[in-house]
Amino acid sequence: MNKYFSDPLRKLARSVKYQNLYARATDLSCVHIFDNTSNFSKVQFEFLYWIALYNRLYQDLAMGEKYLAEEVIDNDLLCDCYLIWEQRIKRKEELEKLKNPNSTKSASNTKKQIDHSSTIPSVVFSKG
Repeated sequence: MNKYFSDPLRKLARSVKYQNLYARATDLSCVHIFDNTSNFSKVQFEFLYWIALYNRLYQDLAMGEKYLAEEVIDNDLLCDCYLIWEQRIKRKEELEKLKNPNSTKSASNTKKQIDHSSTIPSVVFSKG
């Protein structure tokens, strides 16, 4: 069985150093990942793509994404499989929404919940 090729650019993009640098560069305008701030090369564009993608995956992991784990992000093959699966699930959900636009819950269909623990007095109107 052939070993799946591990891209060194992807390894750099998911490293802690560049993830932190990317986070700071998006927050602060004075921090730059590259020396040049325009006219990026193809390699720089590819690196920016991977660093943004891994940033999103790490954020999803931190938010408790059910099917995402650190092992998936660290393995290029598993990561690619996860991204394909995620795209198919999203596409399937979008098609479901287009087929059944009335299946989503609207505000009028949902039951109003009553807060019984509130200390604010309420008024109940009744026919008298």
